[in-house]
Amino acid sequence: MNAKINKAKVSYKQIYSFIKAANEYLKLFPEETKLKYAITKVANQVNEFHKQWMEKLSDIELDHALTDADTGRVFFTIDDKTGKRNYQFDKEGIKASDAAKDLAFEDKSIEFEPYLALELPKGLHESWIEVFKPFVIDPDLKVELKTPEIVN
Repeated sequence: MNAKINKAKVSYKQIYSFIKAANEYLKLFPEETKLKYAITKVANQVNEFHKQWMEKLSDIELDHALTDADTGRVFFTIDDKTGKRNYQFDKEGIKASDAAKDLAFEDKSIEFEPYLALELPKGLHESWIEVFKPFVIDPDLKVELKTPEIVN
């Protein structure tokens, strides 16, 4: 059984971590489970926020990238694997870009509708549980971190 709960508030950094972990989890565990269903459902919902965030980050990087003094052209390389532009910066540009990113997303959060998987796969590692809270796992779920036993 899955449950929809009232809206939850998360930061842009939490969304980024969730999307990254969700993609990795779905690659590693392709079998159909209630958790996979919930992850897919919520990822589709928060992906738009993630996309807007990535566009904003790209705009900030473009604003602070190195440019040719004569032509105004922006210096960048293209990532062979992703096709993404990687802007080039001088020292001041990097600092300004980082400061602008921090300012743009400082204390920013969004509201979304979580979809909780009330049944989790057996043996689900606690590292997944923490990153999936409150998106698809009840934020009040307590996970005991087990200290490994030393066997002589």
